[in-house]
Amino acid sequence: MSFGLATSWLAPAVNAQPAAAAVSASSSSAATVSASAVFSPDAASISAGKRIYRSGRTRSGGEIRASVGASVSLPGPLAACSRCHGGDGNGAREAGLWAPPLRWSMLSQPRPATDGLVARSTGYDQARLLEAIRNGRDADGRALAAAMPRFDLSPRDEADLLAYLRNLGSEHDVDPGVAADHVTFAAVLPLSGPRAALGQAARHALRACTERANRGGGVFGRRIDLLELDSASLSAREISERATQEALLALAPWWADHDAATLAQQLPDLPLIGPLGAGAEIDGAPTSVYAVAPQLNDQARVLIDALGGSRRRVALIAAPTRHDQAAARAAQRQAQLHGMDIMVWPATTMATGPQQAMTWLARQHADALLVLGPEPWLRALAGVAAEAGLPVYASYGEAGRAVFDWPPHLRATLHLSLAEGDPEQLDPGPMLADLQAIGQRSTAPAVETLAYNAACLSVEALRRTGRQLSRERLRQALERIGEFRTGLGPPLSYGPGQRKGIWGSAVVRLDPQQPGRFETVLTMRAPRQP
Repeated sequence: MSFGLATSWLAPAVNAQPAAAAVSASSSSAATVSASAVFSPDAASISAGKRIYRSGRTRSGGEIRASVGASVSLPGPLAACSRCHGGDGNGAREAGLWAPPLRWSMLSQPRPATDGLVARSTGYDQARLLEAIRNGRDADGRALAAAMPRFDLSPRDEADLLAYLRNLGSEHDVDPGVAADHVTFAAVLPLSGPRAALGQAARHALRACTERANRGGGVFGRRIDLLELDSASLSAREISERATQEALLALAPWWADHDAATLAQQLPDLPLIGPLGAGAEIDGAPTSVYAVAPQLNDQARVLIDALGGSRRRVALIAAPTRHDQAAARAAQRQAQLHGMDIMVWPATTMATGPQQAMTWLARQHADALLVLGPEPWLRALAGVAAEAGLPVYASYGEAGRAVFDWPPHLRATLHLSLAEGDPEQLDPGPMLADLQAIGQRSTAPAVETLAYNAACLSVEALRRTGRQLSRERLRQALERIGEFRTGLGPPLSYGPGQRKGIWGSAVVRLDPQQPGRFETVLTMRAPRQP
């Protein structure tokens, strides 16, 4: 089904045609607007059209509808124009086919034959362009390539898309958060509520790196500003609207218990750099998410590798949160590589707490215990394991520094994955100096490390993007980053389709001779592959 264009939703041409000319034009095509007419849509329509072009989502947040061939439907993000024609509208080669430029200066003119593109004797006007969008016919009336989606847009969405195509690639086509003298990052953190202390620590780490860049003159003369949004008090809609309309990217976003796929839905169109909390799990998330630490599921696989050996019996207890359960499944797959027997505690809700898990563990005849869950669970289970003489494996990122305050007999059971890499290779000096420069001190090193890495990665990406900033160019710059070092962990490397800057982790124990320090069991490594 296709729709007629409601002209009342389009801003009128500045130069009106004389009545006779208008009658003549209408007699040839009632729907056609002259390609030479001056088009002046409002800013809201251009912004909404840009969202359709870039992400396949409408101004109301819904997905556009499109199809390829007789029966293949494309969800909004896969039908976004930018996927084939490029974020800047300059065209690109996709699956062996040339997607032509979509800038209005080129669309509105005839086109000679070029490599991969046939000649076009006339340019597009509004009516011809709508025919191409709806029915796949070019300005000369010929069928476009079968790979070109046929779109089913509402009149409002058609008007928005046309408004943006008139603006695409012009000097006025500037992404939100980019100004001549500053660029804005959105920092979505729990700044109030039960996680406020951690959220504030992350905020200080973000500011530590961005303010260091600002003291050096910013990036290409632009100051970096943080738009700080409290994920504990603002609604998801408020945060989404402000972040997507005011910021170039979301820096270390953190909603409690959101995975990265959900974060990406809450913050459409934004590159998400270094999500924190449960959002750090990016498997299955959109390609707009860039992680700065090994994921919990990768850490769980390395812990299984550290156990090693066939015919070992491992008890696995995972809290019934989404990211812990995903990591548990990854651990089970990894155990199969080693020929291990793995026994999984069948938790279904958080109400099924550590006491029930302790009862279950006591009945197992395990050689080791792997715990994926919060520190109170880990401490309770470590007590049972200590009585049975079992080593305990867990993630330091989940356990936190509280483990240093455990009784010695419990600390002695622990083997921890450390996402920050080998302790002896870490140099927190620059971050501590940058925190001191803004009047802060370190209070939550694990969270600060991730946030600081995310901020410094973002600053580096800005430098590599150059003066002409956009979300699309920023993504391209991120994909070219390799072996980027902040001193707080292994180097970060990305690439097309690669959104995990680090794959592996180290395995450590608590140093019995030096309280508060680790001793390395296994150096930094990626999980063993099938």
